[in-house]
Amino acid sequence: MTKNPKKYSEAIAEIESIIASIEEGSVSIDDLTLQIKKATELLQLCKEKLTNIEAELANNQ
Repeated sequence: MTKNPKKYSEAIAEIESIIASIEEGSVSIDDLTLQIKKATELLQLCKEKLTNIEAELANNQ
């Protein structure tokens, strides 16, 4: 598996790629679990980034 991207946009692009490969059926059942796990990790990363930005904006007001 690839290393977690540092940028939100990179994480979103990777999630979109995972979804596309699942939708087109090019993921084997063995790899499906790995892809779902990776997408879950990326979604968590995005959520953390958004939460941090939200807290930062709240502190600046």
